[in-house]
Amino acid sequence: MNSWQDLFSEGRLSRLLFLGMAVWTGAADSLVTATIMPSVARELGGEGLFSWGVAGFMLGALLASASAGRLSETLGLRIANGVAGVLLLCGCLMSAMASDIYAFIVGRVVQGIGGGWLSGFAMVAVAFLFPERHVARVFALATSIWGIA
Repeated sequence: MNSWQDLFSEGRLSRLLFLGMAVWTGAADSLVTATIMPSVARELGGEGLFSWGVAGFMLGALLASASAGRLSETLGLRIANGVAGVLLLCGCLMSAMASDIYAFIVGRVVQGIGGGWLSGFAMVAVAFLFPERHVARVFALATSIWGIA
C-alpha cells in the first residue's frame, strides 16, 4: 500500500514530526535572521558586517550538510543528532550573549553547523526510517516545510 494514509500509520507520524522539526530549524532561521539582522548589527556596532551574520549561518550549514552522511555513518544517527542539537544550542547562546558583531558571527557559524547537520541527518534518516515506497512523499513533505516556513 502506497498512500498518504499508509505513510502516517505504524508509528511513522512521530518520525515525520522529527524530520519536519529538523528541516524547519534551517528554514525558520533564515526567515528570522533576515528579519532581525539589521537591528542586531546596529546594536552590536557592526552595520557594515551584518550580512556576515546571515552568511556565517549559511556557510556553517553548507559545510555541515555536506558532511552529514559520513558523520551519521561514523557516530550513528542518534548520537549525531544529539551532537548537532547541542551545537545548535551552543551557537544560539553564543549569538545571544555576543558583546560585539564578531562574536555574534562566530556564534552564527556554530549555529549553522548544528542546523546544517540536523537538516542533513534528517535527509539521511529518511532511508532508515521509512520504507522505500514512502521516500518520494517524505521528501515532498520536507520540501513543503521550506515553502511554508
